[in-house]
Amino acid sequence: MKSSIAFFTKSSCYMGALFIVLASVACNYHKNKDRNSTGEHLDQLISIVDNLVAKTQEPGGKITDSIYYSSPHPTIEDLCDKYLLKSYYSQPNYSRQEQYADSALWIIRNNELENRYTSLYGRAYLYKGKALLQLREYNEAYACYYEGIKVIQSTHDTLQFSQFSGRLGTVCYEQGDYLHAVNYFRECFQEKLKYQTGKNDFLRFREQQGNLDNIGLCYSKSGMPDSAIYYFYKALDYINTYGPQLSSVSEVKEFIDVEQGVIYGNLGTAYFNKGDFKTAETFYNKTISINKREGMEISDAHLTQLKLAELYLKTSRLDEANALLQHYRATIDSGRRSDKHLATKWYKLEADYYNLMQQPDKAGSYLNIYTKQTDSITAANKKFVSIDFNKAYEDINQQDSFLTLKKENETQNESNIIVIFFLAATIGVAIFVSKSNKQLKELNQQVIKQNKEMHQALDALEQSHKENTRMMEVVAHDLRDPLATIKSMATLLTEEEVDNKTQQEFLSLIQTSSSALLAMISDVLSTNIAKEEMRKEPVNMKELLQYCVDMMKFKAHNKKQDIILQADDCALEIDREKIWRVLNNLINNAIKFSPEATTIKVEMHKEQDAVQISIKDSSSGISDELMDKVFEEVTETNKVITPRQKLPFSAGLFISKQIVEALGGRIWVESKKDEGTTFYIEFPKEMITTRQH
Repeated sequence: MKSSIAFFTKSSCYMGALFIVLASVACNYHKNKDRNSTGEHLDQLISIVDNLVAKTQEPGGKITDSIYYSSPHPTIEDLCDKYLLKSYYSQPNYSRQEQYADSALWIIRNNELENRYTSLYGRAYLYKGKALLQLREYNEAYACYYEGIKVIQSTHDTLQFSQFSGRLGTVCYEQGDYLHAVNYFRECFQEKLKYQTGKNDFLRFREQQGNLDNIGLCYSKSGMPDSAIYYFYKALDYINTYGPQLSSVSEVKEFIDVEQGVIYGNLGTAYFNKGDFKTAETFYNKTISINKREGMEISDAHLTQLKLAELYLKTSRLDEANALLQHYRATIDSGRRSDKHLATKWYKLEADYYNLMQQPDKAGSYLNIYTKQTDSITAANKKFVSIDFNKAYEDINQQDSFLTLKKENETQNESNIIVIFFLAATIGVAIFVSKSNKQLKELNQQVIKQNKEMHQALDALEQSHKENTRMMEVVAHDLRDPLATIKSMATLLTEEEVDNKTQQEFLSLIQTSSSALLAMISDVLSTNIAKEEMRKEPVNMKELLQYCVDMMKFKAHNKKQDIILQADDCALEIDREKIWRVLNNLINNAIKFSPEATTIKVEMHKEQDAVQISIKDSSSGISDELMDKVFEEVTETNKVITPRQKLPFSAGLFISKQIVEALGGRIWVESKKDEGTTFYIEFPKEMITTRQH
């Protein structure tokens, strides 16, 4: 009875003391924790809970609940911290780990706190991805890692990002992609090194020595023992440098002893791979002496004993090898749980031993068991190892980019449709102003018909974002001046008295220009101008040039410029609307880039093997370094008009080059400083025709 009372009293005291500790921790945490975006406060909480686990031997999840419920006024962030900590301490129950991480994600999304709690949001994705990976839900795991990386990248939180780097290194290591794993572990180490605080920073200390050890393991697995040895020694140096700065708690010292023992074993393997069996044996024995002690890493001691047995077999020390193998067999026969991979390695070493002992029957028996277990392990990991994580990450990234681009494209298409409708309305207004004249009835019907065709062409607006941008530049440039000319002629028809002949000329120009503008709109809806899209017919080029000059005289008159045309009689088999567009663009540029009261020369001559058209302006010329960029699709080059004014090269020059080459000709430019610029178009003599349209 006294014993029961004593036990009850002792338990009550223990629980009361634990409650006081937890309440003190919670109050201190909520009073002082820094609510910043780096996520460092969560690591601080993990360190606090780790220390309490070591002192009280209570589960981490239970301590987490106690800290949360002892807080007088818990916040939403506290609730997220709680679920992330419970996810962290749920290992190896990975289903529960996923559920707790999912709860944190749901709380953040449901309260629309993604931009405020980005650090916790990213950490929740990391924990969920880790759990899904262990549950072999690979596609979902990679999607979680991708989302987490996106979240952390937006915060520029390098410490938080290093958590993902370390996890990705583990994934690559488990897949056998050791050199990629090295890059991830090294990146993780370098980022966390910036945040190393030294004293009592046990969590960072544990992670950093592990990163160095993992880099060495990757090099060892890759057949690079010298690099492996270098990093194993770096890991030991790191432990010797920062270990003494930590608290002298027995659990911390025990951890350091275990990790040193593990690294000694890894060094032994590296020296074994180099063929330095004596040094390897020394390190193997150091590992075994440390980790075989009670409470230490006994599984690592067993692994190292098997490695030492392999060394003895390699050096023909069969009795010593057999003694170690029989010692491990006692572990298997005792019914104690043993690691499946260690048991598999033991069967292989038994087969090697009996093979060296000239006992093939026993060797074959152990080899069969080894083969079956190896096949079982390989089959279980086949799906995981076969997945290329980097490719999966790129696929998810491409899908995400595609969705973003699609949304941008839809927005751009809406803008394009508005602009096209505006252009169509402008043309309609120009026709409406002149419709009182009887001769406009037929033209009106034609415009209405072509307007319907233009609306049908709108359904074809399925271009990429880049093509849409270029189309807008071309439309703005090539349609502005012809529409201004149409407006000027329409104004003259309605506001001034003109004779019937002049009226007919104006109406004819409006009709022809409108048709050409509609054809131009249809053209810019296509990405490329192909030869098969050309509607060739016999065209009197002298008349067409005269028409272009007449159209541009209104604009030239405003700058007191003269346009002089000299042309031989010549007809070409060519697309009328396309070549009109090129000529109109070149003459318009000549007017724009020439000073006031100057002359623009337009000439066409039959040569021996070709027909050549030239448009010469009186501009200040184009510099040599910009000559190669005149016909580029996108350019930011400028052409100087006066010391205070600059105009960009025409976006239509790129389209003009496409049209001329699709028609079978060529276009080029010649320019000298202060002597003007001349654009040349040349078509082969095979295009000359005697037919009349």
